[in-house]
Formats: sequence, structure tokens, C-alpha cells
Amino acid sequence: IKTVFVLYLQGNQLDNKVRKICEAFQAAIYSVPENPDEKTRMSIGLMSRIKDVELVLFQTSDQRKIIFHEVIKNFNIWRAKILKIKAIFATLNRFSYDTGSRTLVADCWCPSVHVEKVKSALVTAQEAENSDIPAILNTIRTNRQPPTYYLNNKFSVGFQNLVDAYGVATYKEANPALFMIITFPFLFAIMFGDAGHALFIIFAGAFLVLREKHLSKYKNDEMFGMIYAGRYIILLMGLFSFYTGLIYNEIFSKSVYLFQSSWLLPSETSSGLTIADLKNMISKSSSSSANLDPAHFSSSNPYPIGIDPIWMFAVNKISFLNSFKMKTSIIVGFFQMLFGIFLSAINNKFFHRKLEFYAEF
Repeated sequence: IKTVFVLYLQGNQLDNKVRKICEAFQAAIYSVPENPDEKTRMSIGLMSRIKDVELVLFQTSDQRKIIFHEVIKNFNIWRAKILKIKAIFATLNRFSYDTGSRTLVADCWCPSVHVEKVKSALVTAQEAENSDIPAILNTIRTNRQPPTYYLNNKFSVGFQNLVDAYGVATYKEANPALFMIITFPFLFAIMFGDAGHALFIIFAGAFLVLREKHLSKYKNDEMFGMIYAGRYIILLMGLFSFYTGLIYNEIFSKSVYLFQSSWLLPSETSSGLTIADLKNMISKSSSSSANLDPAHFSSSNPYPIGIDPIWMFAVNKISFLNSFKMKTSIIVGFFQMLFGIFLSAINNKFFHRKLEFYAEF
């Protein structure tokens, strides 16, 4: 930021002092001629120079936009290459250098299913560099515990990430992610339990799955990356929620008369409601209620799926539905925890951890 100021002086001595002060502060000095004609010519010259500078800046800006536009096209490719090079050199820094044979030596873990791929990659690199020295890959036996490695695919990787967020299992320990593929979305569905709202989750999950190739370029985004990685989880949560919504007979928080009610009603109930009235109440979600005695009014055939919608107009509908959902959640949650204990017992038995086996199981 520069400050412009104008000084009017009298006498050469004062002029010299001011000039020295300005030069000490590295200020640019411009002398203004006293003659009006010279002032006009100077003004015209300055305006011409300003236009030339503006033209240069404008052309430079356009040229920079063209360059940036070309850079954007290859930015992701260059970024991927730089990250690969950075990872390669970070790995090479861990190698030890054998001065006698002038080679790099490293010990590493490799999944047995990928050993042939590593050999093929080394041969390809040797041929690409026209090297006469072959790369040597030897399998070494060791008593050290290998690191945990899971062979995942695009479907299971989201569930594996959920498990790894809490902890990574030890080598050869049973992987709970396999069972979480079913238990996690189903337990979510028990809490969600609305077939209507589940459709939105199904549509969102189906869109992410069907367009996964097109959306894969955004998977490195901090926010969208998590959603993209869990696209199959979202789809399963929607499907299970739709199922539990049918069990609860809740579609957008309303009950729907999908099938004929299993209640055999007389022409008029004790509340003065006919069958047509009850159906009309259900369709309009009225707040009226009816006293229905199972000993006299229920049939022997259960409702085809889920809760009979006529329960929505029973006097004890709230206590019945809340009790049903709560007990269902407790029972399913209990068996899930029990299954986890059995899984822990199997792991302790496999690793011969007797104290943990008897203390935890």
C-alpha cells in the first residue's frame, strides 16, 4: 500500500532537504512542471501509460485464465501422480542401502494372495528401466505376529471402516464386519421403522450405487467421501427400514389399510361404529377410538403382514405399540450382545486365553 502526497515548497534549500528525506524512505519523487502546457503534456503522457499498463494487466489476466483452465484439466492427474511419487519416496526412505552390492534392501509384510502381483510389478519395473540387475523377492519365515489384513470389496469396505473406527482385530481373529453387514442396518431399521421415509433412503442409496462410477471422482472429498464409502450401508438401511415399517404398519407416520382387517366386527360396535366407519376413520386418520374385545370380535386368521391397522383406533393403541417396539428392540439387542459374547469366546478359545474365556464368557 502506497500513500500519495503533494508538497509545495519555496527555495532550493528546502527542496533539497525534502528530497533527501523522501529518498531515505525510498519514496518515488515526481516533479510537477510549473508551465501549464507542460502539465497538460505530462498528464496526457501519464494517461497513455496508464492505458498501456491496464492493457498489459488485462492481457496477462486472460493469459493466466487460459493457463489455469489447462491446469484444471490435468490437475487431478498431476495430483495423483505427485501423491504416488511422494508415497514411493516415503517408502524408499525406509529401505536400507547395501553399499557392497549397491542395492536397496527392505523387509515388509505382503498378503500371500498378492505375492504374484508384487513379483509381476517388479519384473515390469525392471523391463521399463532396462535394468540388468533383477529384483529379488524372497519369502522369509518369521515368528513375529503379522498385521491384520482384510480382503474387502466395494460392498464390504464401508462396514469394515465402521468396525475399524472402534478397533482393529488382531491377526486371525474373527472379523465382526461380516456379521455387521446384516446386524447394523437391521438394528437401525428397528429404531427407524417407517416404510414411507425409508423410500427416500432407498432412493438415495440406489442413486449412489447406480452412479458410483460417475461419483467416484468425488470420493476424496471430506464430506461426500464418507457418504460415498457408505452407499451400500445406506441402501441396506433403507431396505430394512422399509421392511420394519411394514411390520409396524407405519408409512409416513400413518397406518395404511393394505389388507382386510382380521377383526370380525358386528354391524355396530359398542362404540356405535360400523365397519365402514372404522375404515373411514383409518383412511382419514381420525383420533376416535373403539373398544374391541378379542374374545368376541377377532378372527382366527392373523393380519398378512405387520400390525393390523385397526389397532390405531384401539383405546390402548399407544401402550400396545410402544410396548411392542420396546420389547422387540430389547429382544433383538439382547441376542446381538449375546452373539458378540459368543464371538469373543470363540476368539479367546482360538488364542488359548483361558482367563478371558472364563471371565468374559
